[in-house]
Amino acid sequence: MLMPVSGLTRWLCVVGCLSAWATGCHAFDLQAEVSRAIAAGGGEVIVPPGEHILKSPLVIKDADKLDIVGYDQERCVLRIDSSEAAIVDLLGKCSKVRLRKLTLDGGQKTPTGIRIGKPAEKAPSASEVEVSDCILQGFAKSALEIYAAETSTVERCTFMDIAGPSILLSAPTRSTNLKHNHFTRSPLAVQITGVEECGVLFNEIRDCSVGIRSEGGRSNRLIGNQLFQISADGIELLPGTTAYEVSSNELDDIGGTGVLLSGSGHRVKGNEISAAKSGVLEIREGKHQLEPPHDADAR
Repeated sequence: MLMPVSGLTRWLCVVGCLSAWATGCHAFDLQAEVSRAIAAGGGEVIVPPGEHILKSPLVIKDADKLDIVGYDQERCVLRIDSSEAAIVDLLGKCSKVRLRKLTLDGGQKTPTGIRIGKPAEKAPSASEVEVSDCILQGFAKSALEIYAAETSTVERCTFMDIAGPSILLSAPTRSTNLKHNHFTRSPLAVQITGVEECGVLFNEIRDCSVGIRSEGGRSNRLIGNQLFQISADGIELLPGTTAYEVSSNELDDIGGTGVLLSGSGHRVKGNEISAAKSGVLEIREGKHQLEPPHDADAR
C-alpha cells in the first residue's frame, strides 16, 4: 500500500491494510502498489503479513525514492508461481530504492531472489539501493545478483539453503558493500566478478563450501568477516584480482586453505586462521604485502 507523507494518514492506511488481511481480503496487489508509487515519484509500500504469491516477477523500473517494507520480516513472505528467473527485478535507472523486512522464498525451484540490473551492462544503472533485514532462502541458482549498481548496500540479511552462490557481485558494479549479513548452507557465500571498490565487511559465513571467491576486480575490501566450518577454501583471490585488502578476518575449521592468493598487489593483515587443513595461506602468483609477515599474521 502506498503511504502518504502524513503520519496519521499513514497509520490509518496501515491499519486498513492489516484489517483487510485479517478478514481474509486478498485484494493486495504488490505490483500495482509499487507501480503506483513509482508513477507518483516515490513513496512507501507496506507489505502486510502473509504469503504473497506473485504470478510474475515484481518489476521495479526507473524508480526513485521507493521504500518497500514488510510489516514483519518473518511473516511477510514473497514467492513466485512461475518459472521466471527472479522474484524481484530492479531495472533501468533506479535510485534510492529500499527493500526491507521481507522473506523471499524460492522453494528450491525459483532460480533467483533479487536481481539488480542485467548481465553485461556497460555502466551501473542503479544507485543507492538498499536490501536490509531480509531473509532469502531456498533458491535454485543464487539469492541475490547485483550486475549494475553503485553506492549500494546489502545489510543484516540472512541467506540460507542456496544451490549456488548466495550473492553474486558482478561488473560494472562498484562502491557497493555487503555488511553484517549471515550466510549458511551454500556452496559459495559470496562470488565477486570484476567489481571495483566494493566491500565484504563483518559478515558471518558458516557451513558453506567456499566462503568468498573473487575472479577479477580491483581495490575491494574483505574485512572483519567470520568464516566457520568451511569445507573447502575460506577466501580465494583468483587470477585477475588486484589490490585487495584482506584484514581482520577470523577463519576456523577450514577444509582447504585459509586464504589463497593469486593476482597482484593484495594486502593481507591481522587475520586469525586456525584449523585450516591445507594451510593458513597459499600464494599461487604475484607479489603481495603481508603485514606482519605471513607466519605471524595468519595464526
